[in-house]
Amino acid sequence: MSRKDNLSVGKIDTFNARQHLTRGDVKIMRSSVLCSFRRSKSNQLNERVHKVLALAMPGKILDPKLAVERAFSLSPHARSSDPAFMIPSTKGLVPLTHYVFVGRLKHCLRAIGVNVSLYSGHSFRRGGATYAHRLGVDPMLIKRMSDWRSDAYMLYIDRHTPEGLVCLPAAMTQSCAALG
Repeated sequence: MSRKDNLSVGKIDTFNARQHLTRGDVKIMRSSVLCSFRRSKSNQLNERVHKVLALAMPGKILDPKLAVERAFSLSPHARSSDPAFMIPSTKGLVPLTHYVFVGRLKHCLRAIGVNVSLYSGHSFRRGGATYAHRLGVDPMLIKRMSDWRSDAYMLYIDRHTPEGLVCLPAAMTQSCAALG
């Protein structure tokens, strides 16, 4: 349910370790991953650190711990001040950009026959809130996990998500695997 700005940068050369998520901000633990966001849309003055704990889901296609471990394996010698998520390019490893993030999403959607014009990087935020709501997660926890400062998060919960999108996790996994 994080914003794409929390995980990626606008352009390769705009990474700033004081504003963006760094390798040191992501702690891989035995059964979880802890991300510490120091800045976000709702925390532009760095007044607090928003911590999000993602529990490992062994055997599941979108296990957050395994995904972070795989992403980090692309740059095993990264420093704690380097971008949390980097991808290979002709220039070597570079920060994950919004363009690549959204491009991969649309590639996966197209592969499963979904109209890509209906989705953007923001769809993960909306989809995460919707999924948590469908699982019965307390609305206040959804608000807290997503770092919403108001009740606007309730507008994100979509009660009419097409069931055909259940194929998306497998398509995303294959696309991410193709990156590295």
